[in-house]
Amino acid sequence: MRFWKLLACVAALAYTGAASQPVGLVSTTYQAGVAASGTIQVNNAYGEVNVEGWDRPNVEVTVTRSAFQRDSPQAREAAQRYLNQIRVNMTKAANGDLAISTSFPSRSRVIRLFRGWGDFTLEYRIQVPRHSRLVIREGKGDVVITDVAGDIDASAHVGDVLVQVPQSATYKLDARCRFGTVYSDLPGTSRYAFLFGHSLRNDASGDAHRLYLRVGAGGVSVQQVRNPLQPAATQ
Repeated sequence: MRFWKLLACVAALAYTGAASQPVGLVSTTYQAGVAASGTIQVNNAYGEVNVEGWDRPNVEVTVTRSAFQRDSPQAREAAQRYLNQIRVNMTKAANGDLAISTSFPSRSRVIRLFRGWGDFTLEYRIQVPRHSRLVIREGKGDVVITDVAGDIDASAHVGDVLVQVPQSATYKLDARCRFGTVYSDLPGTSRYAFLFGHSLRNDASGDAHRLYLRVGAGGVSVQQVRNPLQPAATQ
């Protein structure tokens, strides 16, 4: 796993400037109440996204922002100033659904790529009601989802998507990688395309939950776990 980290290492080896070091760290926690089985949408994520189910009727998001620059007083000051401008916004709809989005300063990401594959990283820890429906849109980084029993729609341009689901539940799986492979404990029909792409689907019906997983470059992994999930909380 951690496909995007491999790409970052390759870019770092090709970078001929002075070595970058961690020079800034900012951690912020956000909270919001949501419906027990509502939809939680994560937009414009960048970095590691870890989503965990819990038995509380609210969402808690902790975002840790780190910057990597040439180590100097000026770099540390600039990194701290830049990290403080990265915002996480939580918008609650009238029906109880929640949208979580990340906004960045206007500084071009293209410039960061040429300076050494990006000079900051984000780590999201998102705790959600266990029976939430998830929609996650990741840019570059890994997505790990554990202990969530609702429908899951997750995609990443570059990175890995790992989902753990209970053995006792039924899932309709639709997973695909353009460059990479799909692994699943769930049954399904496997297909390869153009030597690089891979997909896995099944046609479970009835009360099956939906797993819709997409990755540009990286991998998808669906694992079944034995521990049973708790029943949905009544409202």
